[in-house]
Amino acid sequence: MNTQDSIARARKAYEGGDFKSSAKLFESILEIRQEAQLFYEHALCLLRLEKKKVALKQLDRALELEPKNPFRYSSRAYVKDAVGDIHGAIEDYRSCIRIDPEDAIAHNNLGLLYDKLGRREAAKHHIKQADLLSDAREYLENQKIREKAEAGDSSAEQKKDSLGSEVLKVFKDKKSRSEFFTFVRKGWKL
Repeated sequence: MNTQDSIARARKAYEGGDFKSSAKLFESILEIRQEAQLFYEHALCLLRLEKKKVALKQLDRALELEPKNPFRYSSRAYVKDAVGDIHGAIEDYRSCIRIDPEDAIAHNNLGLLYDKLGRREAAKHHIKQADLLSDAREYLENQKIREKAEAGDSSAEQKKDSLGSEVLKVFKDKKSRSEFFTFVRKGWKL
């Protein structure tokens, strides 16, 4: 049986709740193919089997392979928190945010960890940031839906000049997004 078939079987076992079989399959796959996503999926199986420390080692391996992937930091942070390493989890969420400042979930989880430590101001800051990012994302999704609905009733020129199109342009590049969120944080003042 080839590796792709084994991966499919491991994923199917996981989806079916057979975490032990899935973990064994991923373990044998990782002897042949060492990819970050496979280490991550193996870690998920291990977490379901309550093997948190071994799962953490697999997430370390995934991060070694993809050190610029913010998701690898946030995944490991979640497990570090689960094993009681709050300070390690905070550092991982902070690393995630350095790579992707618009990660609302990382901001939220970082805020919750700061709250656990009694660092109320830092907690408030990150939870507020998460709310702002979530609200902006929700607004953009709703705007896209409205624009698609309007597209049938309006010309391409009207659509091009719509407010929604302008707002979407702001969020398409990282610098514009950052400037927008700074503007929002300052209370909508220049």
